[in-house]
Amino acid sequence: MKIPETFRRGLALGAPILRQFPGLVLLVSGYLKAVRPPEEFAAAMESYWVLPVAVVLPLARVVPWLELLTGLALCTGYATRRAAFLAAGLHAVFIALLGQSLVRGLTLKDCGCFGNLGPHLSPVQALALDAVLFLAALAVWTDRENRWSLDRWTERP
Repeated sequence: MKIPETFRRGLALGAPILRQFPGLVLLVSGYLKAVRPPEEFAAAMESYWVLPVAVVLPLARVVPWLELLTGLALCTGYATRRAAFLAAGLHAVFIALLGQSLVRGLTLKDCGCFGNLGPHLSPVQALALDAVLFLAALAVWTDRENRWSLDRWTERP
């Protein structure tokens, strides 16, 4: 499918700003979880009743750093398309987890998105936020120009 020229030009102008939204959210949420004991985030992950208990703590150690590094890459424009693809993947997983919790009727007081230090969103609020950030990350992923990014600065002629 070919992207219309006017959309492509508009995206090229807006993508540097657009990539800051998922980038900053991932950077902040990853940082707020990374500075706390991983057991706190593991407890939030266990409340979704999806993962085997043996995998929860190792994931609770890795996911915050993955979010933090992906957010940093998006904010700076380093490996922009890969970071945007990874951000879209992370948000897709978050959407699936939140969606299944709502469908199953799990009573979650907090989504666990920002750990214990950050804002406490309800699952519905987090689902809406993740949907918007997923679409923003996909839009950034389709941008090929990478304006105002480290990628463009480091390109070889």
